[in-house]
Amino acid sequence: MAHNAGVDLSCSVGLHLRADEADDAAALIAAELASGSADAHLGAGLIHFAVAQFPLAARHLETAFLNYKAAGRRRRAALASSHLTRLHFDGTGKPSVAAGWSARARRLL
Repeated sequence: MAHNAGVDLSCSVGLHLRADEADDAAALIAAELASGSADAHLGAGLIHFAVAQFPLAARHLETAFLNYKAAGRRRRAALASSHLTRLHFDGTGKPSVAAGWSARARRLL
């Protein structure tokens, strides 16, 4: 993916990366994703969110949510769910989907 390395990409999750930094971070996380780490999926989801790749972001954040929940890490699952809330509200413009993820986060806490 070609990017202008001088452009600052920002999004509502508070993650600020230049395009070249996002590519470097994604390469690092790709190695971790092979292990199925929930943390790696969370990081990958946030990076994809930051560069407006919403379908990829949702896939990674949902995987992180499911892996955290399966491991009994309710607070981390709620964190992933809250990021999915923002993704769907701010990114995809689907407030009803966002409300569902917000409800999941509340139930976990």
